[in-house]
Amino acid sequence: MDRILGSMLELMDDVVNEMASVKIESPKFIDDGRMRRARFDNPKRIHACILKATCMVNCLHATEILISHGWLHEAGTLIRQLNEIVDDLHFLCANRFDEEETDHQRSYLEEFFVEMFDDPTDAVGTVRAWKPVPRRKVHSANARFLASGGIGDPSSNMDMTNSLHKMYSGYPHASYATLM
Repeated sequence: MDRILGSMLELMDDVVNEMASVKIESPKFIDDGRMRRARFDNPKRIHACILKATCMVNCLHATEILISHGWLHEAGTLIRQLNEIVDDLHFLCANRFDEEETDHQRSYLEEFFVEMFDDPTDAVGTVRAWKPVPRRKVHSANARFLASGGIGDPSSNMDMTNSLHKMYSGYPHASYATLM
């Protein structure tokens, strides 16, 4: 198992590195005197996918470490995050990058790339309300995408996607069943 997981992680590292080598706009550092941070001038769907894929690989490495040390609940929390990332990647990659985004993809990207605070020096007073695309919309798009590729049918795929989503929901919320 460790050998298989290690091989998969190496392959995913290679894929993310290959994605990062694609000729796209690089982020620039912004230093407005309040907080230094990296941002894209003109963020695109490919940027979101590269960031999500990088986060996925990092989560997999962390999950491997947690499991090897017996921290199963904490690994479950990362598995839940991985489930969301994979759903997001399927959702964002449902159509080609040279095709126009769907309305839901545009809404997703607007929320993804928005600043968290109006004023980073006043996190409490200027935190922005987050309005993500509802997960049911992401799950529905994924169910149709899988079915269009010959995997199951939209209804069964939706049931599977919802079950996976619910299965790991207890981990980040430290539910009784996951803690015991």
